[in-house]
Amino acid sequence: MVSPAIALAFLPFLITLLLRYRHYLVLLYRAVLLGWLQDRLTGVPREQRAFQYVLSHAIPGDPRHILHTFDQWSYHCE
Repeated sequence: MVSPAIALAFLPFLITLLLRYRHYLVLLYRAVLLGWLQDRLTGVPREQRAFQYVLSHAIPGDPRHILHTFDQWSYHCE
């Protein structure tokens, strides 16, 4: 069993790590965890959602508009 004093000795170290690397934690949360959670809740993977959005909003046969629509989806939707 670990002594409470030893466990509390690591508390400032853990707080320092959280403060120093908080940007990486936010990046992990946004890039990985939110995507994974949304995939699980909707049942549709991110690639399929992007493909459905482009199919329904882009002008067929116009590559610039397809890329613009994909940019809109990535900026506004996800």
